[in-house]
Amino acid sequence: MKALVLLAGLVAAALPCAAPSRVQAQDSVPDARGLVPDANLPEEDDWLFSVTPYGWLNSVQGRVGSGGAETNVDVSFGDVLDQVDLGLTGVFEARHRRWVGLLDFMYSSLTADEENATETIRAGLDQVTVQPELGYTLVERPWGGIDGLIGARLWNFDLDITVIEGGSENDVASGDQQWLDGTVGARVRYSSRRHWHLFFKGDAGAGGSNFTWQVIGGAGYDLGSCCVARAAYRHLDVDYESDDILADVYLTGPALGLEIKF
Repeated sequence: MKALVLLAGLVAAALPCAAPSRVQAQDSVPDARGLVPDANLPEEDDWLFSVTPYGWLNSVQGRVGSGGAETNVDVSFGDVLDQVDLGLTGVFEARHRRWVGLLDFMYSSLTADEENATETIRAGLDQVTVQPELGYTLVERPWGGIDGLIGARLWNFDLDITVIEGGSENDVASGDQQWLDGTVGARVRYSSRRHWHLFFKGDAGAGGSNFTWQVIGGAGYDLGSCCVARAAYRHLDVDYESDDILADVYLTGPALGLEIKF
């Protein structure tokens, strides 16, 4: 009998310790996976994809030529809407753990005039650049990370030069050239506070051209789990020369885009 009384006393003393207090129960946060088996929480092995269409309000400066005929190109920010006939730009990204793949596409068609005392030299330029890159996250921290990148930039230049004099137009030169440059670079991702992100990317390379390089820096703001509004400044430079085409130009200016995640 004494043993039963002693056992009952021990159980009664242990119950307050085993049962959580009301404060403890309120402070505890249950695991969403346990409450909702189908909760859409990211797994370590998940692939992450995004596409970012963007508009690039870029000026164009430099010198272009074909067949021995050359002209300066000077399209400022104020002239972009008047002289750029069409522009299409976008970036696709895929990420798996520390691996990342990028594909940047740009197409622009513009017309630029160089005037002197007796004539106007008109250059019509269609440009396409496609840049695939493969990267690996070299540094991963709570604030963001650093990705090392290696890739290639494919160029296509289609140039027509026309001389306008006394109301008549004479086609003096035209050319179409493609070339490929290898590139190496890096991207820094930084999240300073909730919803806000900063990023910087740069690369350089050569191959078909004498030299090419670019830098991109900007900020993003989360509009929700699906989308990020982005604003950046981009500068792209190339120095290419062959028997058919001269393209020593740079494109620079602000860009606005919307990243869509899926």
